[in-house]
Amino acid sequence: MTQHLSNTVWAVAKLELPVDDGWLEELLVCSERAMPGYEPQHLANTLWGLAKMGIAPDDAWMRAFLRQLDHSAPRYVALAS
Repeated sequence: MTQHLSNTVWAVAKLELPVDDGWLEELLVCSERAMPGYEPQHLANTLWGLAKMGIAPDDAWMRAFLRQLDHSAPRYVALAS
């Protein structure tokens, strides 16, 4: 599910599709709940898409994002070394 959410955010931003506040709020709620399953690429796509749309998630969302980044990124950095 995390890949679906991140791909959706990325595509909406890339295509510059209009979104209403209700859709955006639901997306942020769903993505925050799913955050523990996000891989680094999902995190990057999601944050890029939100930034491209000019959306600044609230502090709770960003804390969840940073926790997951801290949790998932080290194993990928180690593989790249």
